[in-house]
Amino acid sequence: MQGSTSMKAVTQAALAAIAAVLVAASFIAPAASAAECSIPQRNRGAILAAIEGATSCAYAQDILHACASSTSGDAALANAVVAKCESLFKAQLSPVDRKEYERQKRACATRNAAERGTESVSLAARCKAGVAADFAK
Repeated sequence: MQGSTSMKAVTQAALAAIAAVLVAASFIAPAASAAECSIPQRNRGAILAAIEGATSCAYAQDILHACASSTSGDAALANAVVAKCESLFKAQLSPVDRKEYERQKRACATRNAAERGTESVSLAARCKAGVAADFAK
């Protein structure tokens, strides 16, 4: 009987450990799912509105990353991120920094120029949004 009691205690301890892991995972899961697009059916108009209404450049960029579809339609979303971010820094750029900003944006276009298809349009547009987000930091 004593072996059965110790086995029961081990089983209860194992179940308690599993429960603790599941509880901890439930707190981590919302952070992990933050990278998922929260816009129902990835509606382009709603995504664009969310980007334009974002409280920061970084949040607008997060929405773009989460909701991008790797199609040419991402260009409009990325342009909205660029506009949001540029409003924070572009007027204050020195001529040297302005040239560097424009050079980095052009590099995004040339990096994907040899590629054909809608994915390359998306990559170039998202790259430009990334440059704008970097300059806004």
